[in-house]
Amino acid sequence: MTEHTNRRGVCGDLVQVNTNVIAVRMPNTTVYHYDVRVIGQYEDGTTRTLSCPVPNDAENVDRISLVAAAFDRMARENAFFFDQPRNFLSYDCEGSLYAVKRLQIDQSGKILEIQDHQVKECCEHYATVRMTIQEAQPLEMRLNNFDFLNDEAHDNKITSFLQSLAAQHALFQMEGANVVPFSTSHLVPLEYAGKGFKEERVPDLCEGTRMLHGLSSSVKYMEGPDLHPQASFVVNWEPVLTHYSINVALKATLICEVIDPASIVPSRGTARLIKQLKGLRVFTTYTTLKHQFEIDRVSTSTSNTQKLLYKECMITVAEYYHLRHKIYLRYPDMPLIVERRSDSVESEAAPDLRYYPMELCCVCPMQRVTRESPHQKQYLDMYIKSMPLLERIRLAQKLRTCVGITNDSFFLQGAGVTVGERMLKVEGRVLDTPRIGFGTGGVVQVAPDCSWKAPRGARFVRPASIGDFWGVIALLTDGKTENNRLGGREDRPKLREFVEAFQTASKRLGIKICDPSLARPIFSTDQNNDELKAKLKACFLESAQLGLKFLLFITSDDIHGVHDWIKVFERDHDIATQDITIDTAMEALCAHRNKPRSSLRRQTILALVSKANIKLGGLNFNLVCTGEAGPAVVERFLLIGIHVERLAGDDNGRLLVGFSANWNPGRFEFAGDFVVSEAAGILNVIRAIIKKCFKKFCRRREVEPLEILIYRSYVPETEYSENVKCARNLLRELAPEAPVTYIVVDRHHPVRLVCTASREGQSVDSPHLHPGTVIDTGIKYPKLEEFYLKSHCGALGTSHVPKYVVLHSDKVWPYDELENLTFTLAYATQTTTSPTSVPAPLFIAESYADRGQRLLQLSKTKGAMDEFELGYYSGTLLENVHINA
Repeated sequence: MTEHTNRRGVCGDLVQVNTNVIAVRMPNTTVYHYDVRVIGQYEDGTTRTLSCPVPNDAENVDRISLVAAAFDRMARENAFFFDQPRNFLSYDCEGSLYAVKRLQIDQSGKILEIQDHQVKECCEHYATVRMTIQEAQPLEMRLNNFDFLNDEAHDNKITSFLQSLAAQHALFQMEGANVVPFSTSHLVPLEYAGKGFKEERVPDLCEGTRMLHGLSSSVKYMEGPDLHPQASFVVNWEPVLTHYSINVALKATLICEVIDPASIVPSRGTARLIKQLKGLRVFTTYTTLKHQFEIDRVSTSTSNTQKLLYKECMITVAEYYHLRHKIYLRYPDMPLIVERRSDSVESEAAPDLRYYPMELCCVCPMQRVTRESPHQKQYLDMYIKSMPLLERIRLAQKLRTCVGITNDSFFLQGAGVTVGERMLKVEGRVLDTPRIGFGTGGVVQVAPDCSWKAPRGARFVRPASIGDFWGVIALLTDGKTENNRLGGREDRPKLREFVEAFQTASKRLGIKICDPSLARPIFSTDQNNDELKAKLKACFLESAQLGLKFLLFITSDDIHGVHDWIKVFERDHDIATQDITIDTAMEALCAHRNKPRSSLRRQTILALVSKANIKLGGLNFNLVCTGEAGPAVVERFLLIGIHVERLAGDDNGRLLVGFSANWNPGRFEFAGDFVVSEAAGILNVIRAIIKKCFKKFCRRREVEPLEILIYRSYVPETEYSENVKCARNLLRELAPEAPVTYIVVDRHHPVRLVCTASREGQSVDSPHLHPGTVIDTGIKYPKLEEFYLKSHCGALGTSHVPKYVVLHSDKVWPYDELENLTFTLAYATQTTTSPTSVPAPLFIAESYADRGQRLLQLSKTKGAMDEFELGYYSGTLLENVHINA
C-alpha cells in the first residue's frame, strides 16, 4: 500500500474546520492485557457464561451491570492479588482486562470467586460467580508505540484498551453516573441535569417509546501536530429510540391507537402488534421472582380460547390464572403473547410454547427500538434533518462529559491518558470550481455555489441524432384529472404540445430530431399493474417493429410499480427509455410557454434533454480543471468506478457489483453495468470487471490507456491489501507501463466536519462546508495517503464528507492534482447542473447497482440474471451508453 509522505495541497482559500475528534495523549508506559472469562452458576448447578454479549438490549444491559458489580466485589476482596489502585484496572465487562501493573499469574491462570451472601449483594440470580484471568498474547502494550500501524492486519490491542478505558466511567457508574452502556462504544446517559440540555430535547414518541441522546465513540489514529502518529476519540451524537418500561397491554393500546385494551381483539390489530412486539423482552408481574422472556409472536387466540393442561385437565388460560394464581383477568379477550422455549421441556402450555396475558407482563427497561413504525421514522427523519452538523458536534461535546470522557475521569487519570478539552480544529482549503465546455457557446465557469447554467446558444459537445425513431407514451388512469392535463380535447392537446416543447429544446441544443413515430396515451383501469404491464409489452413490441431507438414515458402519479418493468423491456428490446412524472412534463410545458418562473422551469427541460442525449450515445459537455494544478485529465486516462453492496433479500449472502468506466471516446463519457457475485468470489469478479473495462477502452478508443485510476466504494481495512493486489497484478499484465492509482471512498466513517471561520478569524456565512472543501492535514491517517473532500451541496449541513484513501499509486501525485481531479469528476455525470457527492465513475456505478437491486426483485428477472457473468447489458445495444442516466 502507498506509504504516507506528509504531502499536502496548497491550492484554494484556507478555512477553519471544526471536527468531532478528541485528541488523546498517551503516556510512555506499559499496560498489561489479560483474557477474562466470567461464569455464573445457579443453585441447581447449571452455568452460564456472563462475559459474552447477548443480542437483546435489556438482557445485555443486565449482564453488563451484573459483571461490573461482580468485578468490583472481586477487586475489593482480592486487593492483595491485584496489588494496585482500582483505577489502574480497566475491564470491558466482556473478555479483556487491562492493568497498569503486571498481575502475578502462572500459566494456568487465576480463578476468583464470590458466593453465598457476597453474591446476593451484586448478582442475586446466581449462587456463585467465578472469574478466570489468564495472560493474553501479546501481554505487554507500550501505549505510545504505534508501530502496529505498519501492520497490514491491523491486529492491535491499543484500540480495544482505549475503547474500554473511555467506557469505564459508564460501565461502573462512577460518581453516581446514570448511563446505560449498550456496549463500550454505545452509551446513553439518562441524566442531563447541568449538562446544558433542555427538557424538550428528550421527547416522548408514539407507541410507548421515547428518544434519548446517545453517544457513539470509536478510536482513530491520525497525524499529530509534529506529524507523528497520535490516537484520538471520535464521538458522535445519535438519537436512540427506546421502549418505556410499561405494561404490555398499555403498550398494545398505544400501538393500535385505541383507548380501551378490551377493544384489541385478534381480528383487529394483531398484524401490527406482531410487527412491533416481536423480539421485545418482557417480564411477568404476578410472581415474586420475575420471569423474563422474549416475545416470539402474538397469538391469534385469547385467554378465553387458548387451552392448556393443568392437573390432568384442559382449561383455558383465564381459568388457569384464576385457579393457580387467584387472578381474575380484566381483558381476557386480548391476544396472548407467546414465549418459545428452546429447551423444549415439558410444560403446562405446550411442548415448547408458553402463553401469557398482556396485562400480566411488563416491558423490560432500556431496549432500543429495532422495528421503527412509519410515525417513528417520520419523526426521526424530521428531527435528524433539522439538526445541523454543528449542533450535533455541540451535543456530542456535552454527552462526553456525561459519560466521563474527560480529564476528570477516575480511570483516565489512573492510566495516565489525557484528552483534549475541546473538539479538534483543523485547516481546510476550498478548491476552485472547474469550467464547463460546450460544443458551441464557449466555456462557462462554475459559480462559487457550484451551480452553472448553459449559456444562450450553447450546444452539446456531441449531440445525438434520432430523427423520427422515437416515441412519447403517456401512462394514465381512467377518470383522473391527469387526462385533462395531458390529453385534453382541446384544439392542441397538451401531449402534442409537450412533444413540441421537447423537440424545440432538443434542436436548440443540437440534437437532430423530427416528429415522433409514436405518440399516444395508454390508459389503465383501477391501477391494474398486470393489465398495464401487458399494454407496455405490446407497446415495446410495436416500437421494436418500427425500429424506434428511444421511448419517453410520462407516468401518472396514481400509477406505481411500472418503472422497473419499463427498464426490463428496455433491455429486452434494445430501446432506450426515460420515465418522467406528469408534474415534470407540465414544468417543461410552462417553460415552453414562457410562463412565470420560466428560468427555473428551463432547467427542468434542460435536464430532460440532457438525459435523453446521454441515453442516445451523445456527450453533453467537457470539463476543464482549474486552479494552480492545471488540467489533470489526459485523453488516455482510464477512470473506473466499482461499487459493492449486499443483494437485498438474498438468503445466500450474494453481492451486487455496479461498475462504470470512460471506455467511450469522450474523456467524461461513462457507461456501466452490474453483476451478481458470490461473497467468496468477489475479488475474481472485480478482477473480471477491471479487465473488461480495460479491453473495452482499448477497443473503443483504439489505444491503450496511459494512466488508470480506480475509485472503489467502502472496503474494510483488513481487506485493503488483497484488493490492491488483485487490481495491481492484473493491470501489470494488461498494461505494464501504465501507472495505477487505487482509491477507496468511504462515506460511512464517523468523522464529522463543519466549517467555523476563515483563517483571518472572520465568521463564515454558513457553518456548512462549502462544496470543494478539502482537508488533508490534522486528522488524516498517519500511515496512508488520505484526504476528506466535500464536493456536493448538502441540505442543511447534515451531509457527510467522503474520505478518500489512496491505497496504491504507481506515480507520485501532486496532492493538488489528485484532489482537483476528484473534485472535477463530481461534475462529470453529464445529467445535472450541480456536483455529486462522489466522483462520477463511482456515482454512476452506485446508480447501476441501485437499478440492479430493483430489477432483481422482479422474480422472473432474478433467475435469468444469476447466469450473467459479464453484466446485465452485455451483448446489447445499450452496453456502451449511460443507460441509467
